[in-house]
Amino acid sequence: MTTDPVEFVSKFMPEVFNAGVADLRAAAEKGDADAKKRHADLLANPAAFRVVIEGKGGADLYLVIQDGKMTSNTKAPGFDLMLALALPFDAFEVGLEELQDDIKAALPKIKKRIARMRPSEAAAITKRLQAEPLLFHQILKDTPDFEQILIKIAVGAGTPPVKPTFTVTVDYKTFEDIRTGKLKPQAIMGKLQMSGDFSRAMALGMEMMQRR
Repeated sequence: MTTDPVEFVSKFMPEVFNAGVADLRAAAEKGDADAKKRHADLLANPAAFRVVIEGKGGADLYLVIQDGKMTSNTKAPGFDLMLALALPFDAFEVGLEELQDDIKAALPKIKKRIARMRPSEAAAITKRLQAEPLLFHQILKDTPDFEQILIKIAVGAGTPPVKPTFTVTVDYKTFEDIRTGKLKPQAIMGKLQMSGDFSRAMALGMEMMQRR
């Protein structure tokens, strides 16, 4: 697995996604009715995401899912984006170096999640959010290598926000407890520092959990 952020987004992520889709297609061809529905859903609902890797060596990339395949491009597609995020190159690179074993171990689970996704549901949520996207910042503070890492996220829009509607801050110890499973899901919210108007994000999160 590459630890170069640009190669990770432009090559590794499409490879993993397309491998998951290949498994889904194989199950559909063998007669799995649920797999057929999910594969048809994937083919009928194109999607796109933007990843801005900031700093020296970075890039502005678009991951486009169309006709059941993910490709990486440097030009925006001809349809609305579901998600856009921006993160610093140096922090992304360090994270990939430190987490590469975890990522490799998680690949089978990631492929299974790809096979279970429902693009039509994600598209419906994105369409609802287009009138008023979720624009927020995620801050990871007190890491061993950086005082803080800032990730800018837009859900339902194509540009990572310079000025967020709300901000979510988590310290490195809490992040590690979440990553290693030491912190129970129901306890995570109590560890996050929230500022700004995050009421819509909370409502959307509750809705998605109920659907799941």
